[in-house]
Amino acid sequence: MPANTKVFSPDKAFNVMDIAECHAISAELYHLRAFGDEAGLTARLEGAKKSAFRLAMSVAIDATKDANDLGYSPNQMQILSLLSCSASLDVVDDSATVRNLEDELPWWRFATKDIKSPETFHRAATNLQYLSTMQLAGQESKWFQYRMRAANKPRGAAPSNEDRSHVLSSLLSFGLELQVRAIHQGAVLNTRYLATLLYDNLKVSYPKDFVRLSHDDWANQLKHDIPLVEYNDNLRFRPTPLDDMYPPDSAVRQTMFFNEMEQESIQLLALLLTGASARAAFAVYDKKSIPSSQVLLPKLESYLQQTEVAEGLVKVLANAFDHGQIFPIQRSHLRIMPPSAENNKYI
Repeated sequence: MPANTKVFSPDKAFNVMDIAECHAISAELYHLRAFGDEAGLTARLEGAKKSAFRLAMSVAIDATKDANDLGYSPNQMQILSLLSCSASLDVVDDSATVRNLEDELPWWRFATKDIKSPETFHRAATNLQYLSTMQLAGQESKWFQYRMRAANKPRGAAPSNEDRSHVLSSLLSFGLELQVRAIHQGAVLNTRYLATLLYDNLKVSYPKDFVRLSHDDWANQLKHDIPLVEYNDNLRFRPTPLDDMYPPDSAVRQTMFFNEMEQESIQLLALLLTGASARAAFAVYDKKSIPSSQVLLPKLESYLQQTEVAEGLVKVLANAFDHGQIFPIQRSHLRIMPPSAENNKYI
């Protein structure tokens, strides 16, 4: 394939983050309309059309243009985002099943004409049901690399470079487990919501023990189940009780920093490290720039109300990414923008 060949056609030149932002913006539009704030609704929509996520927004608006007299439906735009990210890519019903990438990858599904078909709803609900019941990583999984306490090492001893590496490896694993837990919770919730939509539209009776989930209840519970949200330079974070994740006999309880994992700042750091790792890897692949870790300092200071703790978290992130000391991608492959750079200059 020639180097200048475009992998994505112009109408599909956006990624999962764009779809997620489209979902979040649609939720804002939904509430602005519900409160009758016409000026706010218009201003937010016009801002979204000019934002970095305008391609995904234009696809969603066009797909719902006949829904009402507004010319778009915030509710349906949220549903499209959910359907597009509930594909069958990792779910194979049997060995004879063939799945085409162009039918399953979220950005292709999002721009497809039949995204609102009953078949798509049914398949999405089936996939979410599968996600909500399956174990996403087995006991022998290499995704989770927790380091145990070193034998005979006195408490209070200065950490070695190997200790620091082990702690970072455990932090990344912890962040991934927090994400996996959120995926499970979200899959259960989204399965109920899509099933409710199916039963309502087909006008059939609900199965026994099925609890209907309205759009407002779905949206409210979804906000509660997402562990970390950044909005308007503010953070909303919900720590997870470790007893909800690890039974008393879990080997993770023997890790060198398990006692600290309950702390809000440690859980926040774990999620930031895990998310930033994926973002940096994509930046290297797509030759994009990433922001300096320093851009997080005011947000963390505002949220934690502890400057020293916020500076400590940023220092760990800077060592991992800005200085390339811990992250497995070589520093020469990363393009770091200074904290003063405008936020539309990097991913």
